[in-house]
Amino acid sequence: PIRLLDDAMVDLGAIWVPTLPAGVPIGPAKNDPQVLLAGDGLELTVSRAALSHPQFLDIEDVAARSIPLERVGLLDGIAPEDVAQAYALHPFSVKSAAPVAVRAPSDLPAGTAVAFHTISSLDGATSAEVSGHADGAFVSTDPGLGIEELTWLVIVRRP
Repeated sequence: PIRLLDDAMVDLGAIWVPTLPAGVPIGPAKNDPQVLLAGDGLELTVSRAALSHPQFLDIEDVAARSIPLERVGLLDGIAPEDVAQAYALHPFSVKSAAPVAVRAPSDLPAGTAVAFHTISSLDGATSAEVSGHADGAFVSTDPGLGIEELTWLVIVRRP
């Protein structure tokens, strides 16, 4: 996140931008909830009827790209050493009135507690954490829980 305090020019230097894979189509609301393999092994369980975009854009598909940990910047309230995984999600800024369950491949040991956060694409604010766990092959949000926005997703280890 970059905080702009006035309208002065800011030199950001080199910026790394991930390329997203082709989007996975979201089916009609009658198929809700829908499990979508968004990219790089990330699985999202969405309900089309619960999705909305702030600019009223049609939401037709979702895509995800894993972000190398060395490309994850400093995040409010998250220690860099706790970050286990990060993803860019498309379309950015899509809100969901229903929790979006998340499942991602992981090599964290079974029983490891994790938390899922989203990072606002507008101001870089870190969302409240959504609890989850590792099973030795995947990390998943706990049953009935999920993220509320498709944007940047960060998965952190918890003590």
